[in-house]
Amino acid sequence: MGSLIQRVVNLCKRRGLVFQTAELYGGGLRGCYDYGPYGALLKRNLAAQWWRDMVTRRGDVLPLDTALLTPRSVLETSGHVNNFTDPLVDCKLTKERFRADRAPPVEVHNGALVIRASSNTEAAEWVKAIQERLAPGAKVTKGAKASSPSVVLSVVRQTATSLELEPAAPAAEPVVVPYAGYAAPSSNSPFLTPSRQFNLMFSTTLGPLDPLEDIVDTVLRNASASRDQILAAARERVAKSTVFLRPETAQGAFAQYHNVLQTHSPKLPFGLAQVTRIFVSLSLIPGSDRQVVPQRDHGRALYLSDGRV
Repeated sequence: MGSLIQRVVNLCKRRGLVFQTAELYGGGLRGCYDYGPYGALLKRNLAAQWWRDMVTRRGDVLPLDTALLTPRSVLETSGHVNNFTDPLVDCKLTKERFRADRAPPVEVHNGALVIRASSNTEAAEWVKAIQERLAPGAKVTKGAKASSPSVVLSVVRQTATSLELEPAAPAAEPVVVPYAGYAAPSSNSPFLTPSRQFNLMFSTTLGPLDPLEDIVDTVLRNASASRDQILAAARERVAKSTVFLRPETAQGAFAQYHNVLQTHSPKLPFGLAQVTRIFVSLSLIPGSDRQVVPQRDHGRALYLSDGRV
């Protein structure tokens, strides 16, 4: 699939449809594309045709064009601030970053947990890292096949929350490794960080003051507090000035629904339509075709009847 996507991207570039954003500077901005001459015309024609079909030729749809910046209060009410997230995990061994909700369970066959490496040199480095940092005292060996470099661990017992590894010393207790139900997709490594929520919205600040000053002041005042306490205090300080680039087209329509009713008195059901831009950050996962997509241009029509879509 990756090669097919790359061929499509290369074809679009040769035909002048889309170009990698700022490709001249360090290879460009990953996941972002600019419309070329033909791409810009195609996009404009599609939007114009959509507008004619959805607005001009209908009597029950009103046009709308709302701001790109959305107040925090709107997105807190819609649930985006707390729930519009992806769960991300980093592998302590391989440094791979992936989504926890798409990761496979750890593969253990006949008690052997095989961690796949890209080279024998890498496998040797991983053996040392496991012995010294990640699972001291565990029995760790390199895979026997030179053509398939790997690291092999012996699993004595597996539970829903842990993996018990065979110790290097015969009389020692098994080495317990936390297990969250999944492993790194590329390597099958179980040495992972806790899952953390990556918010998919782009935020910025609105106001004359630099938010970094507030953050620094908060850190200095709470120097004796824990990391989580300092982080919570800093977020509280900058929350009042934080706004978001719109993650969906619906928020503006819902926020202006009452004003449209008051100024135009439309009969239900009626629609609100706009062709606009949204901004969604789709997980910074290297090597994935679903990386950062900070803009998607499309039109959407919302049909509102008795307050329901």
